[in-house]
Amino acid sequence: MTESPVTRRDALKTASVLFSALLTPPIFIDRRPHPPEGFERTVKSEEAELQRLIEKFGAARTIPVFEYHGDNYDMYPGYNMNPDSFNKQMKWFKENEYHAVKGNELLKFLDGEKKLPARSIILTTDSGNTSMESMPRMIPVLKETGMHFLSFIWTKNMDHDETAKCSSNICWDTFRKGVESGVFTFGTHTESHRRFDEISPIDAVEDLKTSVQEIKDNIGVDPLFISWPHESCPAYVDKLEEMGFKGGFGGNSARTIGEGYVEFGDPNKMRWCMPRLLPPNTAGVSGRPNGLKLNEIMEKYCNKLEE
Repeated sequence: MTESPVTRRDALKTASVLFSALLTPPIFIDRRPHPPEGFERTVKSEEAELQRLIEKFGAARTIPVFEYHGDNYDMYPGYNMNPDSFNKQMKWFKENEYHAVKGNELLKFLDGEKKLPARSIILTTDSGNTSMESMPRMIPVLKETGMHFLSFIWTKNMDHDETAKCSSNICWDTFRKGVESGVFTFGTHTESHRRFDEISPIDAVEDLKTSVQEIKDNIGVDPLFISWPHESCPAYVDKLEEMGFKGGFGGNSARTIGEGYVEFGDPNKMRWCMPRLLPPNTAGVSGRPNGLKLNEIMEKYCNKLEE
């Protein structure tokens, strides 16, 4: 049977392609994640701003930590917030040139590897499914004022099959937008919200593993810090270190109110139970330290390193 001209031509084309492929070096596609365009430039400008603030105000020896629960809450007498008061506080920090510490900066500060401005503040918020209301309001305010929050996610009742409040995965979608905004460092507020100073290390580890995995699966973040429910700091530090955690926040559970700050180099080994103060409420005064205004708190708790 005679081979048709079309078949013969196709065969020659195929042979030519195969021969060319043998002579062409392989092309490797780099699929590793790359920082967004302008990332390096942004980091350099942020470092330059930190140096400017350190030169102007000195380097921090102590930095206070504030404990928020979003921008709108009324939890108990003296501890409340509304969006207007929240916005005013963030604008006050900006106008008075305070630096809001990020998670990676805090870690290096505790290790004594990075100096931060004496005018610094660590802003934290304990979050959960109520954040789908507060976080969308907070993001533009934080972007406008240059502030940054450490947000700790209580992971129970965050899935659509756990509560109607999170239907269509709206809760995790909200946190994904928080990640994209760049104004949050995310940690865990645990899965169960129990008192971790009263449960066994085995139960605690399982609880934290569940919470961490949910955060990884849903927003792609590996939490380094914990906010202890009920300010209940546990003692099993070795277990936490084995899991990759770098620190935890309590409240007024380990130090006096007068020592409600974190210190450069962490000389008193408080990184697993870092104290937190309460931001001034809607009346303009704090419940911890009781009766102090925002400027008074910052003057009292922001101390410089000795020259």
